[in-house]
Amino acid sequence: MDEVLNEEEKCIYQKSYFEDREEFMINLSIIIQDSTAQDSLKALARLGSILDLYQEQPHLLDPYLESFIQPVIVTLRENIDMWLQKNINSVPEKDVYLFRFLYLLTKTRGYKTVVKFMSHEVTDLEPVFEFLSRQNASINNSWEEPLIIKMLNLCKRYIRSTVLLPTLDEHILPLLTMPFFDEYANNSLIRKLRTKLTQRVGLAYLKPKVAKWRYQRGSRSLRNNLEGNTNTSSARKEEEEDDEDEDDISESLEIIIEILLNGLRDKDTIVRWSAAKGIGRITQRLPQEFAEDVVSSLLELFEENTFLNKSTNMLDLSAVSDSTWHGASLAVAELARRGLLLPERLKETIPWIIKGLKFDIKRGSHSIGAHVRDACCYVCWAFARAYAPEIIKPFVKEIAQNLVVVSVFDREINVRRASSAAFQENVGRQGIFPHGIEIIQVADYFSLGNRNNSFLSIAAEIAKPFVFYKYMSSYVDALYNK
Repeated sequence: MDEVLNEEEKCIYQKSYFEDREEFMINLSIIIQDSTAQDSLKALARLGSILDLYQEQPHLLDPYLESFIQPVIVTLRENIDMWLQKNINSVPEKDVYLFRFLYLLTKTRGYKTVVKFMSHEVTDLEPVFEFLSRQNASINNSWEEPLIIKMLNLCKRYIRSTVLLPTLDEHILPLLTMPFFDEYANNSLIRKLRTKLTQRVGLAYLKPKVAKWRYQRGSRSLRNNLEGNTNTSSARKEEEEDDEDEDDISESLEIIIEILLNGLRDKDTIVRWSAAKGIGRITQRLPQEFAEDVVSSLLELFEENTFLNKSTNMLDLSAVSDSTWHGASLAVAELARRGLLLPERLKETIPWIIKGLKFDIKRGSHSIGAHVRDACCYVCWAFARAYAPEIIKPFVKEIAQNLVVVSVFDREINVRRASSAAFQENVGRQGIFPHGIEIIQVADYFSLGNRNNSFLSIAAEIAKPFVFYKYMSSYVDALYNK
């Protein structure tokens, strides 16, 4: 009972806004102005006490951060210029309080938020660096300046190095394979961070530019889409060749891409999602020939553990891994969204995505596959944004029918809504889905939230033979197979 009362008391004393703003600004003005050292020290101590009250709710400071930081930064910039002109080798005591205030504020709110309000001008770098270099550690009583100087010296030590890539080969890549990794393999966060590290090491091997060979959709007009005019939204292909020298591509990239492809098989979604984004970012910088190899390896993931059922003459997916299919689908969506899945590869990609929209495998007494179906809806959504109508047109019937079936008959609400969103995106951007506007009006995001309404009312409305007759066969097929 006492614990419950304590929790209630905590809730009562939770702050809803920055209550001490006026007192805070008064004390801040004291340390900014030319006050006595005693007054500044007392004001700084009070500022620290106020900030300590908001350690658990630092977000309440956000609306006022700019008004706190900007005056301090302006004062420090002026003082640094003055110190350099007078060859001062230590921070005057009155300005130490300004630095200490920034430290206290950063400790409370976090550097990622505070740094947004600080100066980012290149012209400030040299004066600040020069000032820090002049600091005399034996004179200063503070520990902050010597620490920053040591960090800068460490960076300078390696910045002139011309052997960065061999260093990556020798030191970083063994970390990615990490022989000690098995000890922490059950920690999903460590696996995710390892995947992110792998991706960033891979990007370090490649020039920071976007591949010229990628597919780029041409002009887009919603009016033309609704009028069914597909000629105005034509695909625009880059004619210039990718001038990336294939000899510049390190062999170590094969190891990196292999690690990321294996990450698509991971048992945790956060790892698979990170690996998918990593593959998209790295492929975006590769020459076309290497990128095609990545796409081929990705599509091979769908084929793992599949076999042809001789009795039905259909592909049997009962032995496949749902994690692999989910990761591969996310990666396909990332490639398509970035224009890295070229139109000529759609013919071999879309059949797998259609199978993914129907992915439902029995494991014991339950079924799995909702996350795979959701990911395949994301792929269809990405297709709508990435390709021109004439590129998608050969596949429109199959995509539209399967999206409608998933929208009304899937048992998971998030999948029904994801499918509806993908269908709506295609209708708006492609303009060639049969009865697109009419179906959207019947099967919208909110109406599909209720399973009974979706199965009994919306499905029956779309199944009317003389209205949406093009979807009748897919309806019958879906109900018969289920």
